[in-house]
Amino acid sequence: MKAGVVYITDNLIRLRDVADQDKLKVIELNTSSLKKEEISHALKNLLRENKFIPEYLTLIVPRIAASVRYFSFPTLNDSEIRSMLEYDLSNKLAYKEDELVFDHVVAEKSAEGYSRVMAAIVPKDEIIPKFSFLKHVGLIPDEAVLSTASLFNQLVSIRKNADKFLLIYFDDGFAEIIYLKEGRLEFSRAINFKPAEMENLVREIKSTITILETEGKPISQAVIGGKFSGLEDFITLFKQGINLPVEIDNSLDTIKGFNADSGPLKLSLLPEEFRIRKVKEQRKRSLVYLGILLLLNLSLFANIAFFKIKAKDEYLFTLKSEMKKIDSLASALQKKMTKARTLKAYVNSGRLKLGLLAEIYRFAPDGIFLSSLDIGGNKGQGVIVLVGQGPDSESVLKFASSLKTSAFINKTDVSYINKRKIIGQQTVDFEIRAGF
Repeated sequence: MKAGVVYITDNLIRLRDVADQDKLKVIELNTSSLKKEEISHALKNLLRENKFIPEYLTLIVPRIAASVRYFSFPTLNDSEIRSMLEYDLSNKLAYKEDELVFDHVVAEKSAEGYSRVMAAIVPKDEIIPKFSFLKHVGLIPDEAVLSTASLFNQLVSIRKNADKFLLIYFDDGFAEIIYLKEGRLEFSRAINFKPAEMENLVREIKSTITILETEGKPISQAVIGGKFSGLEDFITLFKQGINLPVEIDNSLDTIKGFNADSGPLKLSLLPEEFRIRKVKEQRKRSLVYLGILLLLNLSLFANIAFFKIKAKDEYLFTLKSEMKKIDSLASALQKKMTKARTLKAYVNSGRLKLGLLAEIYRFAPDGIFLSSLDIGGNKGQGVIVLVGQGPDSESVLKFASSLKTSAFINKTDVSYINKRKIIGQQTVDFEIRAGF
């Protein structure tokens, strides 16, 4: 499969054929002097001249467009980590859940039962316009990853024992700072800058170094990569007043070093609607191919009848095989239509409340007891209020998060959690309001 990479910033569009490991040829378009309507035309010409037609395309998202945060959760279970992360993000960020794209990696699991998690969060408004633009020029990304992952994977592959390393990488209008400890990504930050504000940039980076060291993240060496017109001036200012070995590494590159098949850090930032659309497009292509194949078979059938081809039995066998494939697709579609009709009849039949009770029973963890349950609401929008007791707050939050995965319930809200003691044991009272 021919794979490619595309990287879009405010002033540059860079592309590379991932399979071209020897030449590492990068196609670059400077868009700083072009109008919006001119960029598409220029990129189409560039793609045509370089015959850039990848079968699988990865979009690299600049670090400056993302937020990277670290969380600590009292669990080692991966599914619980995901649930707790989703709950925290939905309550702590100034975005709705459907306005964000995020992924996470578990940075460390401790013997005390805690997991340290790194999450990369990007507003959809930062990704969807790029997808739309690329689609307009004939490129459809199959995946989206963060530039931090590319740089980190390069650094650990070059330096097998990367410990206490600080990478300062210069890109288009911003500097990306990465701190590695024992081969793990411990810190990531992006800083906007202009060449005329060099002293402010140096001051900001040195402040970051001080904060890292204060937090118990000592730095043994600084590595500087990337390029911009004032790089030499930056190095001179950076070395002043800092007792730290500084190394220039010209081998690091956000797009040249990317390889979709390797690297310990993988963060997928592809919006869910594009995942669904990708599956639908693949199905459409399959149906088109089947249609073409069917027409071809019909044409062969006409030729067989006209020329009385002796290989009639072999042809019929091929035709039957293809018809079975079509029957399989038709059967699957019929099953889905039947399920849809069944669900509609189920909802209209007045058994929705019974289904809600079954879902609540199925998702309630051990130790959760309901003392009151009220189902009401207006037509088209219902509210169910659950009042009860549980062993601890974590069980109640887990119960609330689990309810959101139900096919009936679309949102949950924990109204309160009150702690109290009963016969020497700790218990909590709670109320959960859920919409359906």
